[in-house]
Amino acid sequence: MMLSPNLVVFLGLGTTYALLFHLWSGRNLQQMLLFWLVSMLGFGLGYLVASVLPVRLPTLGGIPVVEASVGALLLLLVARRATL
Repeated sequence: MMLSPNLVVFLGLGTTYALLFHLWSGRNLQQMLLFWLVSMLGFGLGYLVASVLPVRLPTLGGIPVVEASVGALLLLLVARRATL
């Protein structure tokens, strides 16, 4: 079964952001799972926002990396604040 490049980039970057964020500010395994879920949600929301914006920034595998990364980071910061 082959995964599409879009899905690989989406899951790869979203997971990487969650793991790096957990290394920076996480305390337990439950928080790591929360950060992963939040990162995926933020990445997806950033992707949707990019599809509505008239500005086209560089993409990787069809994913608007800048906008999706900003979405993931913003929601990760909100999640960290909520778990303090």
